[in-house]
Amino acid sequence: MATPDRAGRRRRLRHRRRRRGVAPGDRAGAPRRHRRALRPRRRRQRRGAAVQSPLPLRAADRRQLLGLGQRAGSRLPAALVRGARPANAGDSRAASGRLRHRSGTLPGGPRPQGRLPAALRGCAGPPHGPSRDRLTPEPRSRDRREADVEDPPDPEAATGPTAPAPDEHRQWHLLGARRLELRSLPLPAPPPGGAVVRIDAALTCGTDLKVFLAGGHARMLQPPCAFGHEMAGTIVTLASGPEAPAEGPHRWRVGQRVAIANSASCGRCSPCRSGRENLCTDLHYLNGAFGEYLVLSPRFVRRALHPVPEGLSSRDAALAEPLACVLHMMELVRGDLDLWRREGSPTRLDAAVFGAGPLGLLITHQLTAGGLRVTTADPHPQRLDLAEELGAHETVALRRHPGRDPELTVPERLLERRHHIAIDASGTLEGWLSALGAVRPGGTAVFFGGVSAGVLALRAHPIHYDEINLRGVYHHRPATFSRALEVLLEGTLPVDPLVGPPRRLSDLPDALDEMEQRRVLKVHLEPHS
Repeated sequence: MATPDRAGRRRRLRHRRRRRGVAPGDRAGAPRRHRRALRPRRRRQRRGAAVQSPLPLRAADRRQLLGLGQRAGSRLPAALVRGARPANAGDSRAASGRLRHRSGTLPGGPRPQGRLPAALRGCAGPPHGPSRDRLTPEPRSRDRREADVEDPPDPEAATGPTAPAPDEHRQWHLLGARRLELRSLPLPAPPPGGAVVRIDAALTCGTDLKVFLAGGHARMLQPPCAFGHEMAGTIVTLASGPEAPAEGPHRWRVGQRVAIANSASCGRCSPCRSGRENLCTDLHYLNGAFGEYLVLSPRFVRRALHPVPEGLSSRDAALAEPLACVLHMMELVRGDLDLWRREGSPTRLDAAVFGAGPLGLLITHQLTAGGLRVTTADPHPQRLDLAEELGAHETVALRRHPGRDPELTVPERLLERRHHIAIDASGTLEGWLSALGAVRPGGTAVFFGGVSAGVLALRAHPIHYDEINLRGVYHHRPATFSRALEVLLEGTLPVDPLVGPPRRLSDLPDALDEMEQRRVLKVHLEPHS
């Protein structure tokens, strides 16, 4: 039996592979249509003729050269096939390095030394590892960079020069029930990704008054702590870091005017992913509006800052926080109101609002703008006049009778149960019961005002048999905050009746005293006046 000529078989196999254009280390069994694509037509080359070719390439580098990391046998990029012609129009496959043998020589002799042509250098991908013949793209020219990406705007040219943050600032701190202190504190540098905002306008709120009288809030703040949560200002410092402000929906810049929400959600929990950030399981609250400057953490820079539209004053922008709460309520009850309209109810729906404080007046205005016939009830005649100015169709003066059923303090015409929706904006148990008693069967009672403490005793019969909807409302969401700024910019909401003239930062105790006596609704503080 003859011994197989294995050495001769290997020589014939190498010769066959060289003729087909398959280099050692590549897939010898690639489909013929792929091998043809890799083998451009060439002239016959006289044996021993010199060829201008690049340096020997490793297999990994060669695969990158053939298709940015693709394996051999795939189709070449068009730029590589058309642009990589050797200088002497010789063997283009040899010039690309695909005929290199293990010894590093070409079939016609040793490979001459030289650099890759510019066409090959420009289309090569990143190498898999360090090599002396590393392939790097040529740097783009300045003109091409300018054509692809515009340079960011100059903050100084867009907003004008902004004074840097000082070393110290003043800020009001809540120490307990009816205890405030204006402190001069060092202004710390913001953390990486944080910012420092100069407070241009701050507004008082009914929640501020309740917190001042009670000495704290179970969820939002515990003394001693900074005070105030409705504000707008200007960015004076941005700190770079791994959580830079550029990661958020806006690319912030020094000198930009912003409205600051008083909470920041995590963005990862189930409520956040479903668009209900106000119910975030890790909601962070922000206080410190009654001060000259405020240092923001990266989370608040990413999730609590909102750009103030051009043409909107800082005072009006600070009103976005309470208006955002009202708009959040409007979105929650829209489905209930649309159900009445679909079932053939008259186009004009009836609504009752209990409480004509700042939030009650904002609710009155938004319900009227939505096409509802609104009745506003409050014990104070001056506030009822403002309700009519903001669009209320009817006002009712409440009469309190100590020691009697809270529902009896409401006139009978409000208890006729003719309202499709009744909203409490007073934040009292009496207001909650009044809203429940004023709604018609199938209607919605909205508990908008927060009650600090107490137990609500409800009559189960009308809730069950009349299908009364009970709706709790809390806080705001980033979407409603942005929408509030748009509503304020439209100018349909009269702000002057709600907010008084500007006052100094040191006037905060007097402002809270006037609010307690129901002489003012909201006080506008200018910390830098």
